[in-house]
Amino acid sequence: MRPTLLSLLLLSGSLSLEAAASPLHRQSPSLSLQQQTTGAKLQLAGMQQRVQQAFASDMRSGKAEALPALLQLFAAERPTGNRSLEQLHTYWQAYLRFFQTLYYSQHQQQERAAEAVGEGIKLLEDYGHKGSEEYALLARLEGLATSYAGAKTPQLAMSMAEHAAQAIALDPQNPRAYVVAGVNNYFTPVAFGGKTKVKEYLTKALELPVQQTPSDYLPSWGRDEAYEYLIRLLLDTGARDEAAALCTKALGEFPSSPMLQRLKVQLGATPASTKP
Repeated sequence: MRPTLLSLLLLSGSLSLEAAASPLHRQSPSLSLQQQTTGAKLQLAGMQQRVQQAFASDMRSGKAEALPALLQLFAAERPTGNRSLEQLHTYWQAYLRFFQTLYYSQHQQQERAAEAVGEGIKLLEDYGHKGSEEYALLARLEGLATSYAGAKTPQLAMSMAEHAAQAIALDPQNPRAYVVAGVNNYFTPVAFGGKTKVKEYLTKALELPVQQTPSDYLPSWGRDEAYEYLIRLLLDTGARDEAAALCTKALGEFPSSPMLQRLKVQLGATPASTKP
């Protein structure tokens, strides 16, 4: 991903405060995130949604409260002797760092954003039993980190591409591996092979279920982003009618997605070919 990726993602709304849970796990908690984490024990079930909701809560309030509260739970409870729990603990803590990076960037706290994404990357780099999901998330974090990498951006972008490829090689049925690879290729300059595999990767991601084995402990993110960047590619190539049809389908799955709503406005209410 290019140095401007973070700003483009935030502008498009794909990582906005309305970050939606997948249809598999939507929740409507009655307590605020701060209330849920005060005096609570770390519960890894539903962590993807808890992190997304914490991010939304902090963005609405303009205060970093819910995300740090979740991070404190991770710091207080470190599982040992159980590889599955250690793996989940590492993954979700790195995922939380991803959203911390977005929060700090939105609030013009660039040094803290760079620190948060660096900590997320280090968590996954240091973990000795990485699988496809860890490599996909690592690549995603590296994509954000290019916004703060300066002269090291080309090296980081290359590492991201390698890790996305590793994620696919380790599990060809992991949709998040293809999402990360596809978005990376979307932002890669054409002179360096960009825009050549976006459709292939993102179409593959959408053909796969969000989870091979449904579980509230495992990640399910990425499908809405696959739709978004496939629609953007179609718009870039002039396939407006196809983009509009895909946007309608995507909104059927993610009706509250801000970025898909923005694309709908950009496309118009109906495909051009159906207008009188």
